[in-house]
Amino acid sequence: MKRYTFCRGLFEGSSSVTNEEFSHVAENTLARHPELHFLQWSPVVTPADRQVFENEQKKIDPRYVIQERSARERWVPAVNREAHYPVLYQATKGQAEFPLGFDLSSQPVLLNAIHRAVEGFELAATEPMSLDDGVPGKRILAVLPVFEDEAVRGQRDLKGLVAGEFTLNRLVQEALMGGRAAGLHIALFDMKTLQEKNSEHAVLFARQPVTPPVIDMQQRYMINDVGGRNWQLVVAPSEGYMNERKSELAYVVMMAGLLITGFVAAYLRMLSRRSFEIESVAEQRNRALQEANKKLAHLSQTDGLTQIANRRFFDDSFSREWKRARREQKPVSLVLFDLDFFKQYNDQYGHLQGDECLRNIAELVASVINRPGDLFARFGGEEFILLLPNTPEAGAWAIAEQCRELVESLAIAHHKSSIAEVVTISVGVCSLIPEDDMTEHDMLDLTDQALYCAKDRGRNLVVSANRESFMPRTANQG
Repeated sequence: MKRYTFCRGLFEGSSSVTNEEFSHVAENTLARHPELHFLQWSPVVTPADRQVFENEQKKIDPRYVIQERSARERWVPAVNREAHYPVLYQATKGQAEFPLGFDLSSQPVLLNAIHRAVEGFELAATEPMSLDDGVPGKRILAVLPVFEDEAVRGQRDLKGLVAGEFTLNRLVQEALMGGRAAGLHIALFDMKTLQEKNSEHAVLFARQPVTPPVIDMQQRYMINDVGGRNWQLVVAPSEGYMNERKSELAYVVMMAGLLITGFVAAYLRMLSRRSFEIESVAEQRNRALQEANKKLAHLSQTDGLTQIANRRFFDDSFSREWKRARREQKPVSLVLFDLDFFKQYNDQYGHLQGDECLRNIAELVASVINRPGDLFARFGGEEFILLLPNTPEAGAWAIAEQCRELVESLAIAHHKSSIAEVVTISVGVCSLIPEDDMTEHDMLDLTDQALYCAKDRGRNLVVSANRESFMPRTANQG
């Protein structure tokens, strides 16, 4: 596969990119990808620099102004904000959806994605959106931050944003197996939108045959971390289809789900990481050094087996969140869980299968941890930990219980367990507003005590230190 990047290298490697250069790269990409509707470049403009920026653009287009859409659906000058992201260049199919100068930060749904992109230094996607422009299907807008220098991203020297919009209808249709999948009910959901709103807003793609679905045959597949969002694919045969093709029903349902999931996931990874071919520009702009720095940073923060955060990254993050929670007097929560009878699991099935078990559980739990600021890490061995800033005990308990149920629902066989036929976890929870006489070590100790209390009480359950009479153990108490 040829190398792609979402136009990032075009801007990172140069202090000035012309409209012609952007248009050449963007239009070629739009022509190759029918599902893409437009691509845009929006620099970051502070209120202090706004007048100078607008005056410079007026030399090219006298009508240029940083603008937004009013409640009456009229284009008006944008109100001053902490930062503006006006569209400077754009390539689009047909009529432009947004005029030049449109401030991306004027729409809350776009601003939320911008904040997540800038804070996470990576592509972020919006919730699904419906537009009355004759194009079928929900839209997703993805924004990618571009910084002055990849090597010093921690300084947050933001240059601007590359934005692109696409639908999934065409992608999913191409992944279907022709006539053999014609009788399947298929729906793709944005899980965060589903939790916050309802199924109508959350549907990215849906196909419903005439006869109703057979719920007992329904299959679900997760597509995780799509620009910071998690999607779920649901596939079920219709009653008519089941009657016609009983012999191959289970096979077709499974293969349709796997094909669609793999096809969509592969496309989205390509879009989020490589969507713009610029070999002739990017390879001359320190690409090898930038990629090496990314890999080094990733390796230093990631557990090699499970591909989630490692203990070192957790310790650093917990230290920062502890200080912030103490300063702002807000709660911070920890959820620590341990696989029940995991030594016996390894003895029965072998260490390779044990590693696969850990990977599957890490992937599943990571799929439900999607709030900005939350962290899921491997704590050590078969122990995992969640760091939940600004989360009270009730919220942490709910997440802990959700993790316990999810792991049990995986139904990973464990015949050496004395409490269940499948792999289960025991969970400890602790939520605190840090006081001056308490340390991070004290909170970890309380969480650990809650975990071992869960083990003592029979395992496969959640215990909260807030609901017990635990006290932090000193070094002498051990």
